[in-house]
Amino acid sequence: MSTSSPVIGFGLDMQYAMDYPFNMAGLCQRYSDRLTHLSIVGVRSERQAQWFTRQCAGGLPIVHHLSNVAPGDHDGPHLEHMRALDELTRKLGALWTCEDIGLWSIGPYGIPYFAPPFFEEEIADVVADGIVAMQRINSVPFLAETPTCSFIAGSMGMGDFFHRLVERSGCKVVLDVGHVYSYALYRGEEPSAVLKSLPLDAVWELHVAGAKISELYSYRYIDTHSDPILAGVEELLLLAVTECRELRCVTYEIGNKLSAELLEDEVARLERLLRGVGWRPRIQTELAA
Repeated sequence: MSTSSPVIGFGLDMQYAMDYPFNMAGLCQRYSDRLTHLSIVGVRSERQAQWFTRQCAGGLPIVHHLSNVAPGDHDGPHLEHMRALDELTRKLGALWTCEDIGLWSIGPYGIPYFAPPFFEEEIADVVADGIVAMQRINSVPFLAETPTCSFIAGSMGMGDFFHRLVERSGCKVVLDVGHVYSYALYRGEEPSAVLKSLPLDAVWELHVAGAKISELYSYRYIDTHSDPILAGVEELLLLAVTECRELRCVTYEIGNKLSAELLEDEVARLERLLRGVGWRPRIQTELAA
């Protein structure tokens, strides 16, 4: 049991509630004194929202990770779905919401793996305008998340794309350090340079998760959430917590195939690393405000 102040929160998925070590409620209760907050995706009903707040959060701040609003869709976000999810955001008492900027489908057709947006000025403007429309509905701030990159297309870098997105929409950012690493790996660029190219003063939340590199393609980052955190991603995380001056929290996203032993090893590792650089979360202050 940790005797120091918590430095991380968990990122969880409701569809795997019974698949996590100790099940979701048991897991949260087991680590409750070591968590700053919880992030939850996949909440589908008021009943689930109430269960999560009572059985899992137990008073911890909550972030509502949205899904299928699709702010990166070229046709714009699904605003009716956004309205329905905002009711759940209210039931959760979430401090803010977030979703990856990218694509899970094209029209009615699903795609086999999450795709990043085309990094073009016109796309950045369409996404930004969609986020503005979302913010008219959303009862709390919406944060745009940097996407994982299974491929890269477009004339802009990720950094320029997100600067334009933030400037036009006024939104804040979730910076997933693994996703940034995937971009750098695919482009053959220095990960720290890619990270520093992003609008770091807009970052409120960091995501980190386990992953692996494809055995066939050395440039392919596979965002499993159920493997150990890669050394290169660890380095980016430590850089990010020192560079992001408005940072509120660090979320460790947990996959449903993560063993109890590996989970404990990774949590202890993150605690040691983040305390080593003097990281102090601010999300509890947000909740008090």
